[in-house]
Amino acid sequence: MIPDDARITTLLPTYGTELDTLLRYDPTVHDPFLGPFQAYVGTDPKFDDFTTLEYGRGYQLYCKNPSGCAVTLKGKLPTQPLTKALATGWHLLPALTTDGPKPLSWLLPGVTYDQVYGYNATTQQLEVATEVKPHHAYYVNVAAGTWTPPLPRDVTTRFVYDGDGGRVKQTTAQGTTKFLGQSYEIAPDGKTTKYVFTGSQRIASLTTGPTG
Repeated sequence: MIPDDARITTLLPTYGTELDTLLRYDPTVHDPFLGPFQAYVGTDPKFDDFTTLEYGRGYQLYCKNPSGCAVTLKGKLPTQPLTKALATGWHLLPALTTDGPKPLSWLLPGVTYDQVYGYNATTQQLEVATEVKPHHAYYVNVAAGTWTPPLPRDVTTRFVYDGDGGRVKQTTAQGTTKFLGQSYEIAPDGKTTKYVFTGSQRIASLTTGPTG
């Protein structure tokens, strides 16, 4: 997702209370204290290496709340694939939205790599990754390649019409909706909606749950 406002103060309003220690990995950086990391402190601008979050980049963020932290983001789904050259060495790739576990090749098409690690929040350690899990970021040791991750979902809306120009089907990221004339439709989850017309004007609708 590409946020409407990429400023950290907007995206992470609880930073400093529930959230702390926001880092981004940069293999070209050699800080004497942080190593290959840059930091956002949030208390004094002169100590901040960055103040916005970049789409397509991975970050480390510490949650101080033992019960966990909820982060709500608003933005737009990307419509064009990201293309990013990866230099030889380690990279922190961001979490992607998937409909379930995926093979590592799904995350890294066209990239030559030899090690992939993911963070285990239970053990609080990096562990060898054998698959890509939804909403998990990964450290990848790259030999060479250009990273073009899959889009989070198909953002195209497709329509199918009959011979008379009537719409019979609409397919979006949420699924397919079927239309039986103008008065009846079946949603992707099976819910049905019946419309009532007076002449050409629609005056009412009735939606019922999926059957079966």
